[in-house]
Amino acid sequence: MSVHFSRSMRRLEADGSRRSFLLLAIFLVLIGLWTTWLFRARVSVYASTGLARLEVSQENHPVDAPVLGRVTAAHLVAGQRVKAGDLLLELDANPERLERSQAIAKLAPSGEQLRSLQDELTAQQRAIAVERRSAEAAHAEALAKAQEASAAADLAAEEARRLSNLQQRGLVSELDALRGRKQAEERQSQANAAEAAAERVTRDLAAKEQDRLGQIARLKNEIAEIEGGRTEAMAASERLEYQIDQRQVRAPIDGTLAEVAPLKVGGMVQAGDRVCTIVPDGTLKVVALFRPAVALGRIHNGQSARIRLEGFPWTQYGSAAAIVTNVSGEVRDGQVRVDLALNTSSGSPVPLQHGLPAEVQVEIEHISPIALVLRSVGEQLRVNAASPDLR
Repeated sequence: MSVHFSRSMRRLEADGSRRSFLLLAIFLVLIGLWTTWLFRARVSVYASTGLARLEVSQENHPVDAPVLGRVTAAHLVAGQRVKAGDLLLELDANPERLERSQAIAKLAPSGEQLRSLQDELTAQQRAIAVERRSAEAAHAEALAKAQEASAAADLAAEEARRLSNLQQRGLVSELDALRGRKQAEERQSQANAAEAAAERVTRDLAAKEQDRLGQIARLKNEIAEIEGGRTEAMAASERLEYQIDQRQVRAPIDGTLAEVAPLKVGGMVQAGDRVCTIVPDGTLKVVALFRPAVALGRIHNGQSARIRLEGFPWTQYGSAAAIVTNVSGEVRDGQVRVDLALNTSSGSPVPLQHGLPAEVQVEIEHISPIALVLRSVGEQLRVNAASPDLR
């Protein structure tokens, strides 16, 4: 019995040694694999932020009320698609419409008066031209008669002189000489009268022309006054038309209505009040805000990122891929803005749309696990060393 028991004990001791050696070998292999992974493997380090949301590539377009007014019609429905020029809001414009109607009413009679005065002006200008030609013809005729009378007077004077010489010689009677002198005087009087008639024609022409010119000047002044009134009325009409158009708020761009103000018919709006915001059509992007210590010098263009949308658990809906496209170098309100291009080709079940809040994780580097551990230890030591100074 003792011999069999001793053999059994030696066999159990041998089996235990082999089992211990096998466990030791497995442990050493695991330690080696873990050490290899610790030094050779690469893990991703992410910069994370919960301050992010989806936006369209173009900036949103706010629409404000341009003037003070009472709402007569509102066509504002959140989420509604609009096109540029669509009517969004109507304000009361009845006073401006009445004033514009009055201004337009003044244009019709003034137009008739203007045409009448222009016709009269044309007639006066034609009349002065006709009178000038007639007077020139009469003046030429009077000059011809004056020249003829002057020639006859010269001839009569010459005959009187000769008769006087003949009378002195006793060749003609004194009565014939006297008759010749009288005839010469008559001819000279006729010549003087003809010259005076020619001058009177010139004076009459000048007087009539001055009268016509005065009437033309008066007509031009009246036309200028009427044209000035028409210009003023047209300017007032255009001004009122602009004011009426200001009371019709239209969509400046194509897009979707967002942030719609709760306006009701009969309510008042002030100039500058926000009516709505139009989200333009365009590709979606992600706008994230990081702390400067996380972003500056660590996040660069081209880095890959993961996007997790709030309200849609990533364990169920997964995460979307994105690429960093722009990093702002300026710190504003204690944050650095980072723009990312969203990869929408993956067919995400989440209905991606403008304004969705999100969480962004940007892959900033690949390091070994041991480096990550040492970095964490060093950070903890630095914090511990700074703690006494803070206390």
